[in-house]
Amino acid sequence: MSIDVPGVGKATALEAVGTTENMKGEAMLDKMSAHCTAVSVASGDKNFIDGACVLADKDGDKIFSTFDTRDLDKSQPEMDCGTHIITGGTGKYAGITGREPFACMEMPALAGPGGYTAMDIPHNTSWEIK
Repeated sequence: MSIDVPGVGKATALEAVGTTENMKGEAMLDKMSAHCTAVSVASGDKNFIDGACVLADKDGDKIFSTFDTRDLDKSQPEMDCGTHIITGGTGKYAGITGREPFACMEMPALAGPGGYTAMDIPHNTSWEIK
């Protein structure tokens, strides 16, 4: 779904699904399902994506985060796509908070109809559970 006024602005609803991988080999945030929804806005000098994601583990426990592509961590220039803010969770993740600066690495277009695309989105996560 999108709203498009040619030459003025466009807003597009986005949805993404995938899995997580802990690149350090740790169990935390590894092999979780990810489901995100967002809105992409492009108008004049504004060009951003804001959204939210839920991660779920094999036990059904969940982590919720919001993200903003305008929120860049200048101390991590390689994480140049935005930042997730972990706002809470359920089960073993109850009380979790944190930040996840991330990068966006385009991958080849997916085969078949639909015009679907893929991305690798590495995160550098700091978190705590209180």
